[in-house]
Amino acid sequence: MLDLCELLGVAKPGSEAGYIFEQGSRLAGQAHQQTKALPNSPHGALITAQLGGNPALQAVANRIAEAAARLNALREAWLNPPEWTVRVPEVVPLGLERSPTPTAWRPSKA
Repeated sequence: MLDLCELLGVAKPGSEAGYIFEQGSRLAGQAHQQTKALPNSPHGALITAQLGGNPALQAVANRIAEAAARLNALREAWLNPPEWTVRVPEVVPLGLERSPTPTAWRPSKA
């Protein structure tokens, strides 16, 4: 893999060990990535968990999340019609807890 810093002839950022982030840091703990599911959402809509206490902002975020989840459900149905496909779990490779690909599609036998 080509290293951009080497290509440009500049020093690499980070510590002497070569880590830009401290070892063991997790991006999932960042506030911008924490989500929560909307209660009673038919499409499994998610919103950010860090909206604060503004009810007007919460209402707008809920409507946007519902619209986005509905749009995604329609897109999935368009790209993979349920009558033509069967959703099956992906095989989990050895050494992994879950598959890197969450689902697989195969043609239905109908």
